[in-house]
Amino acid sequence: MNRLLASLIGGAIALAASTQAFASFAIVVPLPGSNALNPLMPISNDGAPGSGFTFAVPGATGWWFIDPLVATGYDYAIATPGVSFAGVQVSTNAGDGIYNLYDTTGGGEVLLSTTLATGAPFTFGSGVTTFRITGIETSAALDPSNPLAFVTGISFNFAGTPPANVSLTQTPIVTDTGTPVPEPATAALAALGLAGIGAWRRRG
Repeated sequence: MNRLLASLIGGAIALAASTQAFASFAIVVPLPGSNALNPLMPISNDGAPGSGFTFAVPGATGWWFIDPLVATGYDYAIATPGVSFAGVQVSTNAGDGIYNLYDTTGGGEVLLSTTLATGAPFTFGSGVTTFRITGIETSAALDPSNPLAFVTGISFNFAGTPPANVSLTQTPIVTDTGTPVPEPATAALAALGLAGIGAWRRRG
């Protein structure tokens, strides 16, 4: 009986220890910016030329990684047959609020306007199923992963009975505005390599 009781107690202690270890592991979540795979993105600023990019970096010791990848335009496309774009109007005031508009239907790029302004509707001709908006300044620091970064109004033409839903995509055009910050290990290896080259030259 004592032997059975001791075995049960030992099993319970082992289970509790493994459960505690699992629970501790499960709640560990890397902070944004704490590694190169999850860098901090810029905070949108007033878009003034030359204002650069603003980051909210935690006030803690160690390495923090930033990635100034920003959206400088967007591609729009309809995948639903019998539907085309009738018009577009930008609701977000990004940068100077003036954009370029292109008809990209069929793979080409036809310039429609260089003065598409925030809040001003633009009416397309017939048959436009893809278009592109560019001209967003990098200083606007639009986060390409933010679905609310560039709110756009659109209207449709229907060749027949309107479908229940229209399949539409909005894809950011991404620009890299700077050199990524290297990981500490990479920087250390590069330094060791340079030191080795210097020593080899001295010996020669």
